[in-house]
Amino acid sequence: MPNFFAGRRLLWSCLLLILLLPGCALLELKPTRPPEPEAIPISPQAAPLLASARQALDRQEPAAAEGYLERAIRLEPRNPLLWHTLAQTKYQQGDYAQTIQLGLRSNALLPQSAPLARENLRLMAAAHRRLGQEDKARQLDEQLR
Repeated sequence: MPNFFAGRRLLWSCLLLILLLPGCALLELKPTRPPEPEAIPISPQAAPLLASARQALDRQEPAAAEGYLERAIRLEPRNPLLWHTLAQTKYQQGDYAQTIQLGLRSNALLPQSAPLARENLRLMAAAHRRLGQEDKARQLDEQLR
């Protein structure tokens, strides 16, 4: 009899797994932290501002992070990492439309195959989901595959 129950338990476990897996695809992934500054060159003047912004984000102080990033962007307006980190700040503030615009701006400064471009797509997809724009989020998810 023990084999009979083990087989049933395995069958029920498989059925439960089959039923739960599709729902996992609907879970929203939290946007990830941007790559470290070494991955994208940053000027010595803007680097401490980025570090301060990241610390502020870690402390859940997006307004402070935004101030640091705005100063860094004035110094280095064509740095995609700064724009991405500002997009993360806007996401943390709940300004999802601005998150998308800043992600697009960061991607405009990057080759499409850059790792940061993928992070921008993930962040923009999460923002679209927050705005209830599931179709646009799915389109971005498709670009990530």
